[in-house]
Amino acid sequence: MGSEQQRRLAQWMLQVLKHFGWKSEEQRFSVRTPVLNGKEKKFEERTGRNIVAWRPGPDDCAFMIVGHYDSKFFAPEVRFVGANDGGSSTALMLELARLWTHPLHALIAKQKSAGTWFECDLVFAFFDGEEASLPEWSDGERLFGVRDNLYGSRDFVNRLQRSGSTVLWNKKPIRLVLNIDMVGHKKQNLFITSGSDPLIAEQFIALRGHVQLRKVPLTVEDDHVPFMRMGVPVVHMIDWTNLQEWHTPKDTLDIVSAEKIAALMEVIMKFSERKRP
Repeated sequence: MGSEQQRRLAQWMLQVLKHFGWKSEEQRFSVRTPVLNGKEKKFEERTGRNIVAWRPGPDDCAFMIVGHYDSKFFAPEVRFVGANDGGSSTALMLELARLWTHPLHALIAKQKSAGTWFECDLVFAFFDGEEASLPEWSDGERLFGVRDNLYGSRDFVNRLQRSGSTVLWNKKPIRLVLNIDMVGHKKQNLFITSGSDPLIAEQFIALRGHVQLRKVPLTVEDDHVPFMRMGVPVVHMIDWTNLQEWHTPKDTLDIVSAEKIAALMEVIMKFSERKRP
């Protein structure tokens, strides 16, 4: 977050999404991130960039698919790619955006039976600053007394409006946030974690086909947490078993399977055609 490479990536994603036909915008935010230099503790200003794309639907609801596109900060001499952790969910969301507007594959809401998820406003939110700027996820609270993660999703949620207990996107109630992360490993083994809406989670599992996807009693903090704290229904999917390359220089394209990503994308597309509870 805040690097020149991240700025260029954000601009490229924005151009791609607009080319696909999505209404798109960059939401910038400023944060103070903790920095530890030996025994010296300080903060530095950074600019984050969330990329948001949406397609208005005929129904009074919003279905959001979210994930982070930033990568973990390492010292300059370490080449960290983040192909699975950050890259795989970003690739899936971009490809889904392409297919949902491509003439050969696009679903047209008015041609579907009433009340499907696809008839909601479809929203993609690519979050910046999910990763901690310090080495470990909880170092910010432990060493500085501040939260050092989920910068982009927290800023995004803070911009949302409420109508009573309902959280709104462009004046429409958000009925579901699907958060995907680390979904592209060649040995893909996906969990739906604790806090996910149980009925909607069962719908995904019923549609999984050959995708390794199951509910587990495991709590993992990710970009769904700020939504969950506001009472928005969420489903969180993550591979929390293939961690040998996680946050190491070995998280490269060598460990990623395009076929595994495509298989999960098909599950999400099938889900979008199902009627909402």
